[in-house]
Amino acid sequence: MPKCFKYLSFFLIFFVYVEAFALNIHIKESAVVKGEEVFLKDIIKKVEGEGKLSDKLLNLEILSSPMPCREKNITGRRVSYIIKQSPLFLKSMKIVFPKYLTIKRSGQKLSYKQIEDFFTNEISKKFKKFKIEELGTSAGKCFPEGELKLKLIRYKQNENSKYVNIYTKILIDDAYYKDILLSGSIVNYEKVVCSLKNIKRNEEINDSNVGFCDVDVDKVRKDHLRDINKIYGLIAKNSMPKDSPLKMSHLKKKILVKKGGIVEVLVKINGLTISTVGNAQSDAVKGEKIFVRNVDTKKLIISKVIGPSKVEAVSF
Repeated sequence: MPKCFKYLSFFLIFFVYVEAFALNIHIKESAVVKGEEVFLKDIIKKVEGEGKLSDKLLNLEILSSPMPCREKNITGRRVSYIIKQSPLFLKSMKIVFPKYLTIKRSGQKLSYKQIEDFFTNEISKKFKKFKIEELGTSAGKCFPEGELKLKLIRYKQNENSKYVNIYTKILIDDAYYKDILLSGSIVNYEKVVCSLKNIKRNEEINDSNVGFCDVDVDKVRKDHLRDINKIYGLIAKNSMPKDSPLKMSHLKKKILVKKGGIVEVLVKINGLTISTVGNAQSDAVKGEKIFVRNVDTKKLIISKVIGPSKVEAVSF
């Protein structure tokens, strides 16, 4: 056999052998990725032939991925060129690629509930009672996949302002991702004494007609009552509608002794208490001192009102 035929047959045998063990790498037309880089393993549709690709080659970085929830295109020819530039690529390998490869990156959204819960938690550290009226954020609509957490950077609220800015950092799987701004308008409330129902003029104040209610701090005045125990037993100067914040100026002490009325006068002498009767010379409330004329002696006695139609002699 001529040498040329001998060499030709050897070449054909080698070619068939190489083809038998060649790997055909098929590239997808589209792929969805989670991370910031796109690797060869992410875009392989299938591998045909004997053997398998090494882990190092499978983890070959092809390109950077798009932003979360977005996509980008790259030509199949460019992908093929990048793969072939790797020192791990063998001549026996063949790449089958589409005209274009579309890379889509998955992601997650920051829900309104997550924002509201975080905002509410931070506000509750400053105020006991409040309501959120408006809430917004500078954050984008999509973030990388993983465990998403919000962490406070700084709380800012100008004095006498309803608007609050909460500077926040986003963590994905406990790793820093970006800073965002949460902003909102809040109404802060303060508890004050209010009427629980419609109160009539000269109606006595008790726990059935007064209690506490939450009032916008912008509407709360210094003279609004905070201590409910101070007003039990007082009476309303005028009628008051339900849910009205109460002031001391709305109330007055109940008249226990009326001018010209008969009152019991208690006189304490040497540890003994003597009771007599007199005529009140003026209207008076509890604790007030008035003149009382003794019915028998006609003498004026300075007395202190201690109860309904009852006084205690102070000077006689």
